[in-house]
Amino acid sequence: MQTSDTAELYCWRFRQCKKEIGDYYRNETNVPIREFNPVKDASDTEIAIRLAMTLGAKEILILGATGGRIDHLWANVQSLAIPFKAGIDAVIMDTQNKIRLIGGGETHLKKGETYGPYFFSVLGGRGIWI
Repeated sequence: MQTSDTAELYCWRFRQCKKEIGDYYRNETNVPIREFNPVKDASDTEIAIRLAMTLGAKEILILGATGGRIDHLWANVQSLAIPFKAGIDAVIMDTQNKIRLIGGGETHLKKGETYGPYFFSVLGGRGIWI
């Protein structure tokens, strides 16, 4: 993590990577590591979002949140409501998708500034473009 206006925080599950990778980050880098009990009420994504917000994030980019199970994807999309309510821009992105919550007025999508096709859904009374 950098201590500047463009601070970065990387979160992932060490228990799902090779031991050598976890050991490298623990022993060979200055990357702060915070480990959480795997038995918890919040998702890993929610924990990472709340940590980023606590550390003063002005925007949040979430990678690796769309692959695998659809229930995990949808939980990650719902987690975007946490920074959205705090006025923090948060995006889930992969090579084919850019997902963010929108609301509070009109949204205009300009050709050339868009990222792929869009569809609209309602999440908790708010519109969500995916």
